[in-house]
This record gives sequence, C-alpha cells and structure tokens, in this order.
Amino acid sequence: MSAQIHWLKIAPQRKESGDRHSCGAMNREEIIREIRERYVLCRHSLDERKRRLWAAAEANRLGHGGLTLVSKALQMSPNTIKKGMQEIAKGDADSPSQADVRIRKPGGGRKPKKL
Repeated sequence: MSAQIHWLKIAPQRKESGDRHSCGAMNREEIIREIRERYVLCRHSLDERKRRLWAAAEANRLGHGGLTLVSKALQMSPNTIKKGMQEIAKGDADSPSQADVRIRKPGGGRKPKKL
C-alpha cells in the first residue's frame, strides 16, 4: 500500500457545508452558550440519570470535541457524560423511567447517626 493511499484512508472526512458546526463556522463560546440555553429550558424536569443522558446525547450530536464542549458548558465531569454515552450505546437509555426505580445504588449517602 502506498503512503498516499494510506493517508487517504486515515484522513478525516469533512462535514457537509450545510452543517453549521463544521469548519469553525461557530466558535467554541457560541456553542457553549447554545448548550447552556438548551439545558436551562429542561433542567428542572431532569433527574441525575436523565441529565447524564441529555448531556451524552448533546455531545454525540456535536461529534468530535462535543464531550469537552458539553462538559464545559454544564460544568459536568467528562466521565459522567461518557457513562451516559455508554448507556445510550448499550440501549439502557430506552428503559422506562418509573417513580419506584432507584436513581442511585442502595447504600449511597451518609449513614444514619447512631444515638
């Protein structure tokens, strides 16, 4: 395989010109501002799990670099967003949300004070 063909195989593909996030059409601060604005609209109806999944979906939508942008915009750990991405990939995001389903694993939080 020649070096030129090898280079063509690993070269990143450009997005279509209609995509407003391609080729630096928007700077990072504008994208972060838009993420925050979208989050403010729905944050009151999101529990921990839904917030994690929303952030992961937003990062996936943005593509390369989306994880970092969403992490900065929401001041959320990249590991939390990665966990949400894994849940989406495994299909765990589609499971129904019920009131009796625990958000956290049992045993979390402070232990009761013994008298």
